[in-house]
Amino acid sequence: MALCRRIEPHCIECGRSRTVRDICANDPGAFAEQHDLARQLGTDQVVGRGTELRDLGGTDVLLVTTNDFRSAEEAMTGVRPDGRVVLCGIDFTRPFSISSQGKPFHMLHQRIVGSTHAGLHHLSEVLELVAKGKVKPIVEAFTLDGATNAYDRLASGKMRFRGVFTPA
Repeated sequence: MALCRRIEPHCIECGRSRTVRDICANDPGAFAEQHDLARQLGTDQVVGRGTELRDLGGTDVLLVTTNDFRSAEEAMTGVRPDGRVVLCGIDFTRPFSISSQGKPFHMLHQRIVGSTHAGLHHLSEVLELVAKGKVKPIVEAFTLDGATNAYDRLASGKMRFRGVFTPA
């Protein structure tokens, strides 16, 4: 499984608890601290581009947790034939597009699906992993007074983790 761009600790830990090989396909311009964090959380490999992901053998699943579809589109280069791209993030500035460069998408039998948590069954599995202590959420906390700041961080791509609001 490969994650695209934003470090999602719960995705890495869920994969680790299921003994899935994780590769973090992070934005090449990302800070070194983001790459280090991905490694600390147990990611097997961190790459900056889809071509690097492809050169490692590719991935069967590209889990897109970013709100920047450019990163996801570029990372698709590393998806194997018959692989899946799972869009969990939403880019409000542009639509998701599939490049026509290289091998045509339809010739590789790849699929793109949209999912927030893949249905109630899978959400229950994740919640069970959290209850067992196998997944520990890392969040950025904001007061309700800081909602504008939270939105600005999310919209600009600067929010590193899940944003949560806490009572004042």
